[in-house]
Amino acid sequence: MISSPIIRTGLLVGAGAALLLPLAGCRGDRTDARPRQFLPDMDDQPKWKPQSETEFYALQDGTRRTQREPDANTVAFGRASFNPERFGAEPWASDYTLERASFLAENDAYYTGKTGPDAFVDSIPTNVTREMLDLGRRKFEINCVSCHGYKGDGKGTVAEAGYTPVPANLLDPKFSDPSQRSAKDGHMFSVIRDGLWNEITGANRMPAYGHNISADEAWAIVAYIRVLQASQNVSPDDASIPDSQRSLLTRSRPAAPASEGVSP
Repeated sequence: MISSPIIRTGLLVGAGAALLLPLAGCRGDRTDARPRQFLPDMDDQPKWKPQSETEFYALQDGTRRTQREPDANTVAFGRASFNPERFGAEPWASDYTLERASFLAENDAYYTGKTGPDAFVDSIPTNVTREMLDLGRRKFEINCVSCHGYKGDGKGTVAEAGYTPVPANLLDPKFSDPSQRSAKDGHMFSVIRDGLWNEITGANRMPAYGHNISADEAWAIVAYIRVLQASQNVSPDDASIPDSQRSLLTRSRPAAPASEGVSP
């Protein structure tokens, strides 16, 4: 039995020093030596970074990317456990149903804008609603006006600054004439999501926005572009314009130019 206070105090001091000793290497002092690795298998675990090169996979598309395309017929899944057959008709399940549909992307016309490798759909493959047009306007003003302008005439701030390539004037007939490939709704959808490249030089003419704009949003933007195009040929006196808006449009209409030789 330890009875001496001096001995007990010495043992306590020694035990405290022994406990503090392992912490001496974690004082936070600056050093050029590599840090302590308490779990080296976690720090140095093998991994592949996206878009880096590897010799593991066979050459594909001229690259040896670690980031692989999904295998054909890969089954998509959502971020939540959801049984569409049991709960698909429930009102609360609408968001899950839409998310599942976007993961599966079973409708090529809707999710690619095509019915074949280079066969773009002529028109939007869904019903256009007021809510869809409102969504299209919001997304157009967020993502598109800097280049194409609020009217879609290609006179956004990017064009005014003189950058090249010059943003497209979406009011040009080549984007509204149904007989032209560039005017097909599917082509416009594809350009929004996948970008556009010069077929001869390979230079990028418009960046892809698929990372930021969903298929639903891209179709909404296409629908809103059609509204911008149609609005160019509508007179403020058109019967389809509500009376509450007609007076506003009339006041904002530019004055007609004065005839030659006639004083205003």
